[in-house]
Amino acid sequence: MRLGGWLESYRLLFLALLAITGVLGLASVGLEARVTSILSTSPENSFLTGSSSFYNELAARYPVQLGGPETIQPGWCTTYLLIGPDKPIKHGEAAWLAELYREGRVSMLIADETGNANPLLEVLGAGRIAGLVAAKPSTTPHPYMVLVNCNGTLIVSSKVARVEPGPGSVPVCWALTADGWVPIAVVYENNGSRLLVVGDSSIFANFLFNGYDGLPSTHSLAMSLVGMVARRGCTIVYDVAHYEYARLDVSALTFVVSRLLAVLPAALASKLSDLGGFAPLAAAAAVVVAALLALGSPVEPGAPPEPVGLRQIRENTRLILSELTGDAYGEPRGAQPPPQRRS
Repeated sequence: MRLGGWLESYRLLFLALLAITGVLGLASVGLEARVTSILSTSPENSFLTGSSSFYNELAARYPVQLGGPETIQPGWCTTYLLIGPDKPIKHGEAAWLAELYREGRVSMLIADETGNANPLLEVLGAGRIAGLVAAKPSTTPHPYMVLVNCNGTLIVSSKVARVEPGPGSVPVCWALTADGWVPIAVVYENNGSRLLVVGDSSIFANFLFNGYDGLPSTHSLAMSLVGMVARRGCTIVYDVAHYEYARLDVSALTFVVSRLLAVLPAALASKLSDLGGFAPLAAAAAVVVAALLALGSPVEPGAPPEPVGLRQIRENTRLILSELTGDAYGEPRGAQPPPQRRS
């Protein structure tokens, strides 16, 4: 086929693509996509601070459903997970969960260092998240990087909150702070249900769960904590209703792309006239590049930033473990966590 025939065929293909893009633009009116912040602990976030790896492991072992407190229906056998919420629990949600818990129909794992879970803990009578703890000064230059002991399992965490226990609680995890060993996780029993409150959501985050870049992995500990509350045959409801999301308007993006495809060839015609018969090919290349740029603009370029404190944790993990334990798996030297007791 002569060059002129190829160019004519290409013109027809290009016009067809323009028509298809216009149809897609009309068809996508009103569509939206939910975009998770890269700093959120959401299971829908696959970045370092998200909990997608934990969620995948969870789904491989248990029946899991993403939702919120309203997802749980009367008569269900449920384990409710609230991991690092970005937004506080509402009073109505807390009242519903407390009713289910007191009737023995739901067990819960709440991991939070921000205090956003406190409205729920207050209704449950399960103490409160009392704020971040400071590390023992002689062990690390970072004030919130602490050694955590969960019944003999040691981890290093960047930010851990003190848990003020409520009546009937049993401590299961402690952090070595400037004030000695303080509880950062407690468990409650009520009418066949169990409530586990952990003052550290980073245990479930990808960068610790996967042992990112040499950090001690929390994989076994995270799944053991779930095992404390998960009941055989019960569905796990993983709360995704209390994270911050952005709305990405698909129809607007498609409209922008379609306008670019429709307008740019004409705008570039005078600039490309000196290319003669190759002008349609050059115009098509320019349009494709512009469309890709338009589609990519809502997403920040480059690698995701490291979580706050991650570099500091990595640099000081060996120091902390060597000073306090002698090795990564030994018992802490000096003061030991208090024996389990009910408060």
